[in-house]
Amino acid sequence: MKIFVAIFAIAFATFLVPSLGVHAQEDCIDPSLIDPTAFCPFIYAPVCGCNNVTYNNSCLAMVTAGVTMWTSGPCSNADNIPPTLNVPNDLLVECGDDFEFEQATASDNSGSVELTEVTESIPGPCAGTMSYIRTFTATDPSGNSTTGTQQIEVVDTTPPVITVPPMDMTIGCSDPMEAEMAMFDWADGFAGAEAEDACNTVTWSNDFDAIPWITCEETIYVTVSFMASDGCGNTVNQQATLTIEPFMIEVEPCTDLAGVDFGFCDMVIGIGIVNGNCSYISGCGSSVGGVNYANALYESMDDCLFSCPILEYGGCTYSSACNYDPNAAFEDGSCLFPPEHCPLDFETPGGGCTYTAATNYDGSATWDNGTCAFSDCQDDCPADINQDGVVSTADLLQFLSAFGLECG
Repeated sequence: MKIFVAIFAIAFATFLVPSLGVHAQEDCIDPSLIDPTAFCPFIYAPVCGCNNVTYNNSCLAMVTAGVTMWTSGPCSNADNIPPTLNVPNDLLVECGDDFEFEQATASDNSGSVELTEVTESIPGPCAGTMSYIRTFTATDPSGNSTTGTQQIEVVDTTPPVITVPPMDMTIGCSDPMEAEMAMFDWADGFAGAEAEDACNTVTWSNDFDAIPWITCEETIYVTVSFMASDGCGNTVNQQATLTIEPFMIEVEPCTDLAGVDFGFCDMVIGIGIVNGNCSYISGCGSSVGGVNYANALYESMDDCLFSCPILEYGGCTYSSACNYDPNAAFEDGSCLFPPEHCPLDFETPGGGCTYTAATNYDGSATWDNGTCAFSDCQDDCPADINQDGVVSTADLLQFLSAFGLECG
């Protein structure tokens, strides 16, 4: 054993001899000499590298730092200058946005430096948020070190995005209880609204906290705000309106509107079928007595004519008749004339005596106004039975046809 130690000591001393008394030069460090797998003796024989760094022995100086020259003994001017460390700037990042963990950089007067990083993750106050604390340490071969930190805050300040807005709704009311149930279903379903968030699930709420009094006798409007919130308290809202109106019976298109009283408003509300023909309809509105006639009203005459078949029918076509129908396609013999069937104002044009035997017979009169006047009953020619001014066979035949009749 003593022989082996002596031989090793001689060999190691031989290795040191060429290096004794060498000072720092330009080619002080040769990276190709660094060999982490090399074996060095566990003896303390300090040397001062040409880089002014003290090593436990020359073998360690060469294989760990690539030192090419050294002197025996520790360096008299030991390195006490710490490395220079540059850490990335602190970051404030919105949840869902991309970011990178940038690397720190370090340098040292010795020419080599070891850089380490320790990252700590701290959960934030709500889902999707996080704090990252990165601690960097730069150490030079003399043990001098510099420490720095970077903090990355991931926050959520963005509210959800409404992808489907809440929809207005109209409820036809015939039963107050049924209308109230439909109203709550609409509110609880958030009026069909949908939303999404980059980092959190979305919860819905609304301010529908006052129940209106429903009687189904009048129209009620309720405006509700629907709120979409994420787990960090960010909220977006949008309004929708619920209309509760008395239930109306809807008529079919082309329904004949003859006899429907739409009110006395001087306003054309549309064009519809009246007695089989397209006619302008005036009034105050399309709803009358719980019936909605909107489906039977058209915006133009062409729309009405194109949509509805026109039915032809017969009627009285005489303008002087009581039941004159301007829409009748043909005369059906149903005319009724004044004054027997309907009273006429005495000032109505066309009035006069229509009886030929009257002394004031008016051949141009279109209706008899009751003013006919007749002569006294004395007759200068009583045998002229037919009153044609001549006593002839015609008078005899008329007499014979009435012979034997009982009068009274």
